[in-house]
Amino acid sequence: MTRRCALVLALAAALPAADPPRPRPGKIGVEKAVPRHLSDDEEFRIPLADLLAHGKLLFNANWTVQDGGGRPLTKGNGRALADPSLPLDGVRSFNRLSGPDANSCAGCHNAP
Repeated sequence: MTRRCALVLALAAALPAADPPRPRPGKIGVEKAVPRHLSDDEEFRIPLADLLAHGKLLFNANWTVQDGGGRPLTKGNGRALADPSLPLDGVRSFNRLSGPDANSCAGCHNAP
């Protein structure tokens, strides 16, 4: 984890828990939790309040498959699936029994 990510996550975690702002609807079928990410070094140019709000959005965002959420080719323990031709996607994507693959940072760090 970069120092920058650690700072944003630490600041976001310090804020009281609340529902993140809902992204504006985009194209039908596009379900991304975070519609826009900061570009490199943008965190040094935006006001602190905006940076904290973006960090909070990232921390509380429920990651979708389109965001890269889930681990379709690994078991809950991090090991590779025995049969990679049957990935854990769709209804099998989040296994809460053998490994709580949280779909948000807050899923583990705020409400384990």
